[in-house]
Amino acid sequence: MRDYNNMPRLPLSDEKLVTKAHLQIQRLEPLILEMPADMDISIDGSQFNCREIRANGLVAECDVIPALTLLAQRHEIPQLEEIGKLVDEYDMTIDIDPEEHRIIIHT
Repeated sequence: MRDYNNMPRLPLSDEKLVTKAHLQIQRLEPLILEMPADMDISIDGSQFNCREIRANGLVAECDVIPALTLLAQRHEIPQLEEIGKLVDEYDMTIDIDPEEHRIIIHT
């Protein structure tokens, strides 16, 4: 299981979210996007070809653009779609952890 403790965290509310995420992603360094506690970020892992689907809702190594586009549209947060394109461009992947309200970007 991946250890998320040493990864930098970036709250969704950060005004420079996309810029800061881009800097991290272009260096192929992991990043955690912290989502608001009241936001539903759960997805159907089988719909997005996630390699791992856990009982607590965590899905790992999912198809990036479709998953983040769904969340961007669901919550009207276009920045998530922009970040999804960057993650895909740099050939990284995502884990989505609805229980901890976070999206983990990693190689």
